Amino acid sequence: MWFWKKSSVRGYLWESELHFPASPRPEVDVVVRLPDRGPPWLVVNHDPEGVITSGAGRLWLVEVVDAATPAEQKARNSKLRPDVRYTRAVAVKVIEALPLSSLYGRHGERIASILSVTSTLTKEDADALALARHTDAASAQSEAWRAWLRREGLPSFPDANYDGTLGAGQGGAESPIGRGFMAIHAALTGRAIEFDGDAALQDDLDDPDGAFLVAPWSGAGAALCDAAFAFGAPELLSISDHDTLAHSWRRVFSRDP
Repeated sequence: MWFWKKSSVRGYLWESELHFPASPRPEVDVVVRLPDRGPPWLVVNHDPEGVITSGAGRLWLVEVVDAATPAEQKARNSKLRPDVRYTRAVAVKVIEALPLSSLYGRHGERIASILSVTSTLTKEDADALALARHTDAASAQSEAWRAWLRREGLPSFPDANYDGTLGAGQGGAESPIGRGFMAIHAALTGRAIEFDGDAALQDDLDDPDGAFLVAPWSGAGAALCDAAFAFGAPELLSISDHDTLAHSWRRVFSRDP
């Protein structure tokens, strides 16, 4: 019989609808366990900003009841750095279901709405968003990034082009909406591939493992990130820049998220 010491570690667990390595599927008060000691392990993030979402799924607050030991991780050439903000677990107890919006800051429900639209975006919508992007959006997005970097006490450069940035920062929040920009980009990439397959991507010549979205998906991605800034972090924007970044979303969908 296996025994384990109850852990006081609580955190955030993402359950992918497509693939989840443990059983049973999470529900409140249920203990979810891997079939063996892993890997893969259940990744329990200590902060919501660290959660990486991919496709459809659910977010849970959990308590670690059986963690992978340092020896187990080392034996699999996967030793953790002491500064990481997550725990690799073999079993967790599910405490409660959390709204996806809790990952994305003070206005997380707006980002969740944008993400929901992105995950069902049509190619016609992508075309329309790309065409509707405001001519001043790139500079407004760069200024919004600079405002956030200054607020976080991080370096920013007045002449740098931050348009299209998905994340910045060191060890904490990667943007004013957590990993919201990355989630939007991942959802959009999935939709682009559904419609156009590999033709939706162009190889990155500077990174053998990287690729860029091509038009109209690239333009749609820029417009969706504009909207995420406008509605997810309005406190960083002037009224003029807010309206500039909200422009394409409002033009295409005729409503705020």
